Order: sequence, then structure tokens, then C-alpha cells
Amino acid sequence: MVQLVVNDLEEKSIGPCEIALCQIPCPSKFEVTEEYQFTEDFAQGQEQKILNYLNSLKESIKLVVFPEFSIPEQTLSEIKSVAKEKKIYVIGGLNYDYRLRNRCIVVTPMGKCYKSTKLTQSKYDHPKMRCGEYINCFINTGFGDVAVLICYDYSSQDIIQELNGKIDILFVVTNNPDVETFSQKATSDCWTSYCFIVICNNAEHGGSGIYGPLQVRREKNRKKGILKVQKGEICENFEFDVSKLSRPLKEKTGLTLECGSKFMVVSYKL
Repeated sequence: MVQLVVNDLEEKSIGPCEIALCQIPCPSKFEVTEEYQFTEDFAQGQEQKILNYLNSLKESIKLVVFPEFSIPEQTLSEIKSVAKEKKIYVIGGLNYDYRLRNRCIVVTPMGKCYKSTKLTQSKYDHPKMRCGEYINCFINTGFGDVAVLICYDYSSQDIIQELNGKIDILFVVTNNPDVETFSQKATSDCWTSYCFIVICNNAEHGGSGIYGPLQVRREKNRKKGILKVQKGEICENFEFDVSKLSRPLKEKTGLTLECGSKFMVVSYKL
């Protein structure tokens, strides 16, 4: 049983959002331990790299995305401080913890950190990876209702179907060498799910991108990939506005909360 945990961030208005898609390197096999912890040298260098990116952002940036398995957990306190100072969201993947969980974070402009654990083990994960039980979703962010998936979880059509019609933006943090598979899937899913899809991958693999159904359906060769990033370390900025989606927001059947509640849980079976 997997749960959608829906968190209300209480920003009722919806406006454009400029994001920074930070395609940075993830550690090589020589930079992790047997438990998929980052080595001390890699963690220190990666912490400085991430903080450099965060501290050099344009003032207009509202959200920053990093890949799966790219953020040392020791950096969290600094990330939360920068998020509060700059009033930004930070999304990205942490190193494994000592319970062998592959996790991601969403840090809000208030400095609050939401963690979730990868649900589905892939061949690239630790063979004893402990699977998670829920997906974090967020409503009233100020730029739309969103959910965050970790890499191979995006391959589950059951999960995508459950999110269908409930979110405006799907973030996928990944460390995936099979770039083309995710690109083709996002190209299709952005139309069938009527949402933006933001993928952030390891710099070694490339293939980070933003996808959205922004053109008229009757156009035979409609463009779906808004931004695609080649291999290499790069940070791309892009502004999108969920109000430009073809279907009006008011007609969507989205995630809702009972009066007075801060979150709710929707369960379904895989």
C-alpha cells in the first residue's frame, strides 16, 4: 500500500514560477561507501558546490531542483537557512541513510524540510535498499499543486495514474543513464496527465528537461519538450505558469483538504 501525503502550504494565489534546474554530478562508485554513504571528500566538495549554486541564484528564482543522490545530508541545515533567506524551494535527492533508504527532500521558503523515500528499487540501487511507503504532494504552493518522485518510481504507471488530474507539476529527481526512456515517457505523460513534468538528472548522463502540454491538441506535430539539457554540469533557468495549461485549473479535479486540516493521505495499491 502506497500513500499520497498531501501538504497544504497555504499560498492560495497562483502565479508564474522561475526555476533553476541544476544538473550537477552525482558521486561515482569510488566516492561512496558500501552503504551508499558519500565519502567525506566528496561530501565536502558537493556541499560547497550546492551552496555556491544556491547563493548565486537570480533574485527571480523561486525553486531549485537537484538530481537524485546528489545532496549530502550534512548540507541540510545550510540549505534550510538559504531557503529561508532567499524565500525559495529546494528539491533534490539525499545520500542513503543508515537504514539504506534512498530519499529526497523538499525544503520550503519557511525552512521546513519534507523527506520521502524511494518506493521502487532499481538495478542501480543498493541491493538491500529499504522501500518507502508514501509520496509527498504539495498544494497551495503559489505556483500550482505538485508531487515529487524519485527516479524509478516514475516508471510506475499506477503511480502516474493516481496522480493524474491532481497535480500541475511533477518533479522527478533521477540518476538515470537511460535518458531516452524518461524523455519519451515525459513527452507522452505531460499530455495524458495535463501537467508540467520537470526531470533533473546526473550531469554524467544529461537528459534533464521540462515538458508541458502548451500547444493546441489538434496540431499534429505539437511540441512537448520545452527544455532539454545535454550532458555536463549546467544550471538552466526557466519560467512556467500553470495557468497556461490547456485545461482551465478550475475544471480540474485536484487534491483537496478537509476544513482545518493541514494534510491528508490518499492510499492505493500498486
